[in-house]
This record gives sequence, structure tokens and C-alpha cells, in this order.
Amino acid sequence: MKVLYFDCSSGISGNMTLGALSELIDDPHYLENELKKLNVDGYHLHISKEKKNGITGTYVDVHLEHEHTHHHEHDHHHYHHEHRNLFDVNKIIDESDIDEKAKELKTVLNPRIKAVGVFVNDTLEHISFLANNNIIDIIQLHGDEDRKYIADLRKLTDKKIIKAVRVKDSMSVQEAKELNADYLLLDTYSNSGEYGGTGKTFNRKYIPEGIGDYFLAGGLNAENLKEIIKDTNPYAVDLSSGVETDGIKDKEKIKKVIEIVRQ
Repeated sequence: MKVLYFDCSSGISGNMTLGALSELIDDPHYLENELKKLNVDGYHLHISKEKKNGITGTYVDVHLEHEHTHHHEHDHHHYHHEHRNLFDVNKIIDESDIDEKAKELKTVLNPRIKAVGVFVNDTLEHISFLANNNIIDIIQLHGDEDRKYIADLRKLTDKKIIKAVRVKDSMSVQEAKELNADYLLLDTYSNSGEYGGTGKTFNRKYIPEGIGDYFLAGGLNAENLKEIIKDTNPYAVDLSSGVETDGIKDKEKIKKVIEIVRQ
């Protein structure tokens, strides 16, 4: 998991944080477009380049459109705006348009089919948001997520967790068992560092005895699936490129694979 570290010896404010993060984004309108999905009005952003003491940076200022001022007889005044609590924030997120496509797909999915969200080094907040709002039913981690990451994720959601393992040798599977995932998904190791999707099988002798229920992936297709299931007896199989034609999911190939699995 990649970590962005802030070394703020003198602290950092909200607008300074927004400014720092906005410099990592190529599209200057990305932040505003994403915030619009929250369906919250009454504000606008002012983003500008500033230079102070020879240091140039991005300054993001949030202007509240309904902010009002209370004046007093003495020389200072107070600015008042609406304060929200955690309940309000969660309600805003629940009613937002964030991940609207995922919400839409879930509504048309057969209720008997579990929706699996596949993530590669994603944020805990994003994953738990999708899980706790029942947009996904199962979490599948395909990146460099470690034991601590999974433990922290379990504090945020009770959804089942599948952890993909790039099988290089039998030791890589044994080590993955310590990650405390609900299921392991055994996939093919790639020297190029790919997180799966190689379309290649791995040496099945690396699957240890007593591994328990596991998912099997890596180079599976209608031609080899029956034999591999017989040899390995996995709990489930995971196919992607094996049911595609010219990079697009092929309905007939999917139907054929389902027939093989149900035999």
C-alpha cells in the first residue's frame, strides 16, 4: 500500500491540505467535480497560485455563500455558519452520487448473485463506504494489502474479505494464510509486478494441503477448467480474460464455464 506522508513541523490547515493534494491532480476541475457528487451547496472554491517568502504553492479557499457576520460593540466580530455532526456527514455521503455507476449496477444484479468489489491498494474509507452501503457484498483485495491493512478494514466493515495471492512458490501461500482474510485467491505470479490478469496458470503443486476453502485464478478457461477443478478442488474459480473475446466479455464463453462449474 502506498502512503503519502506529510511532514508538517508547524501543523497544517484544511485549505493547506486541499492545496497540497490538488497539486497531485492533473485536472484542475477534478476536486470540484468530485465534491459536486455530495450534493451540498452553499459554497464555492477559489483555487489560485500563491507565492510567499519565495515559496510557490496552490491555495484553496472555501467560500461559504450564506456566511453571515455578528457585530458587537467591541472591536471584533464572529462569523457563523452551519455546523454538522457525524450523523449529518454520513447522511450526506449516503445520499451522494459517489460511485453512482456501482449503485446502478447493484440494482440490476440478480439478488442471488453476490457483488464483489475488486480493489488494488485502495483507501479503507472508500472500500468501507461501498461495503457498508451494500453496494458490494464481498471485498476482494488484489494489491499489496498486508495483515494490518486487513485488520484495520475489519474495524470498519463486517463484509467477507478475499485476498489475492500471487503464487511464486508454496511459501508465498503459507505466508498469505497469516493475513487473516476470509478466503485466499490464488493467482499467477508475474515478474513484471502485475496484480493479476496475466492469463497464465501457475504450478498447482504450490497449493498446500489443508489450505481450506480458497478461490483459484490464473489462466482458467473453458478448455482447461474441468481438469483443473478435478485436480485442485477449489471452493470457487475466478475467470476474467478466459471468458473474453478481443478483450470483451463473451456471453457464450461465460455460459459454457458456468455449465462446467455446475457439473
